[in-house]
Amino acid sequence: RLDFVFEGRNACLVLPDVPCAGGPWMMKTEYFGAFPAFEKEMLARGWHLAWIANLTRWHHEEDDAVKDRFCAFLQEEFGLSDRCLPVGMSCGGMLAVHFAARYPQRVIGLYLDAPVLSIPSMAGTGVLGDDMVALFWPEIAAAYGLDRAALAEFRRSPVDELPLLIQNRIPVVL
Repeated sequence: RLDFVFEGRNACLVLPDVPCAGGPWMMKTEYFGAFPAFEKEMLARGWHLAWIANLTRWHHEEDDAVKDRFCAFLQEEFGLSDRCLPVGMSCGGMLAVHFAARYPQRVIGLYLDAPVLSIPSMAGTGVLGDDMVALFWPEIAAAYGLDRAALAEFRRSPVDELPLLIQNRIPVVL
């Protein structure tokens, strides 16, 4: 595991024992180290695993732009493929979808596990209990500059990106 700073953000690259030809790699989009069974299996199959810190787990467009430059850096410095497999759990799934929608040329597909696909459902208009809403709402409001009245009109959730994933023929494992 190589830990380093890229554009002022903590980042890492985990190298497989025996790398595959062509430099296939995964990018964990949030919660590095959480529920690692898939990543461990892919590392054993010769894939690399990369991660870079986000400004927020609720998505910021600057995070997408930094990930685009991070992909180029990993390709140039480590010989990795120009396309990655974003791996996203929970909020990381949301980040993976947004990245793929904005930079489809950078992804070969998406691996999502229990992804957040709707911001309104996380902010109290869905099935979450009051304790979870109380936990998430302040973060969501700060990340998006929202008040509760604006939730009904909110159209920047990952589910709103699905037409772009379809248009770009991005496979999704869910």
